[in-house]
Amino acid sequence: MFQVYSTNRAMERQELRLPAFKEEIRAAYKTLKGKKTARRIEIAEIHTAIPKFNQYLQGSRVNRKTLLELDFLARRLLQMTEREQEIFEAAAELEEKPSLADLINLSYNLDCYTFYPDIFTVEELEKSILRKGNEGMPDECQGPRKWGGEPFHRAATGCVAKHGYVVKNETAIIPLYDGKNFPDLQAVLPDFTDAMIELRFVKGGKEYGLHLPTCEAQISRLENLFGIERLDAWPFYYAKERFPELRNYLPCRITIRELNRFVEAAAPDLKKEPEKAGLMFAALEAEMPSDIQQAIHVAEQLETYRFVQRMGEGTVKTSLGILKSKSHVFPALMDERETMRFFSPLTAHCYGKYRFNGKTEYEECPVSWDGYTLIPYQETIRKALSRECRWQGKSGLAEFLTNVLLKRKMVSMTPGVEEWNGRLWGVLEVESHGTLSEREVREVMEEWEGQCKDGFGEGFSQREIRIREGLLHVHFCSSLWNFKIQTEQELKGEVEEAYKMQLGSLR
Repeated sequence: MFQVYSTNRAMERQELRLPAFKEEIRAAYKTLKGKKTARRIEIAEIHTAIPKFNQYLQGSRVNRKTLLELDFLARRLLQMTEREQEIFEAAAELEEKPSLADLINLSYNLDCYTFYPDIFTVEELEKSILRKGNEGMPDECQGPRKWGGEPFHRAATGCVAKHGYVVKNETAIIPLYDGKNFPDLQAVLPDFTDAMIELRFVKGGKEYGLHLPTCEAQISRLENLFGIERLDAWPFYYAKERFPELRNYLPCRITIRELNRFVEAAAPDLKKEPEKAGLMFAALEAEMPSDIQQAIHVAEQLETYRFVQRMGEGTVKTSLGILKSKSHVFPALMDERETMRFFSPLTAHCYGKYRFNGKTEYEECPVSWDGYTLIPYQETIRKALSRECRWQGKSGLAEFLTNVLLKRKMVSMTPGVEEWNGRLWGVLEVESHGTLSEREVREVMEEWEGQCKDGFGEGFSQREIRIREGLLHVHFCSSLWNFKIQTEQELKGEVEEAYKMQLGSLR
């Protein structure tokens, strides 16, 4: 039970025992609010079986929602066993300044914490871990002696409870309360050990998990919790994937909801027969679905596909083997080829040369050159690019695309340079079978950005180009913080639009 003492600016004090009926809560709030609706109400004291609650919530502003959240939390605690209450108390202490919403969600996520009974010191915890090997240790630890004692205590951020030791484990919180709609008091989180994909989101130092397939309500809860319209807008990473290659065989840049729909359709077959994953991937590669609905159709018709030993009528060679469909002919790649070009800023460093004791030496500190300065050296740079690309096949950088469907559609991706508007730009020329969709264009831009920063561009920048002034190192990635890739239409359209606006102002 909670004994809450609230006060307003008029120093009027009101006691409320929770759980309580909604009418009692409403009456207590109305009394403190009084006739002056601008009065601020705060929690003066709160007495519970968990002494720390007063520290967490004292001074917090109170409204009807706050009182209802306190009432709900009191009801949750009454349902817990003594051991669960002990773990909850320790878990709440490990959280940094938990809000009421955090505490409600914590009450459903006690499995995110590991309880070591009859252990009360770090030394005892170390001995227990050494006896049990790696049990309960972080995944990155290679052996029980690598993490023990105080280092393990810091890594696991544990604390002593009444009957043992509680540590935060690797499980992420699954929010059932989004700050708007209370969950079922008796709700129990499902067992996610069989999930196909786990996504992790971080907010305020806390990790939240989303296991796919899931219900729409759980995605909406996270959106409400983060205060965003689309969950895809919040940074996330893939913490666990039963089939890590799956995303590479789906249409480019699908949303979380689209991925959830596909996983929901594919999960029944893949859980029963995991060995069918290769057949599904090959079918997706052969069919080249342009959207998630077409990909779902492939997953639902998996029994109509089979691998064969030899090429023949109605077969397609995929990266996983030769595939045949029992029901239809696979779509062919379009004969019509489309070309797109992507532009990005180009810079360089020039190490000037000088003569010393009859020998040619080079300056230790280079001079930075921009695209305007590089104009006279464009042919020299093109020759260097030609030498750099010799080892690549006809498809060029398309060979390194991660999305298999996009890679199959691509003919070539060739880096180069081009002068435009008095400046030298880095250019990627892309040739494809048919027109790329908007999502595919954005995928190519992201892949090219990675190549500029860490792949091809990084390697090329390390190759010295000899010019009259010294040694030139050309960078396709001008800056990690000020780097922008644009389509040819976007770049040249901006300049033309600015020119038209300038002419208009002169008139």
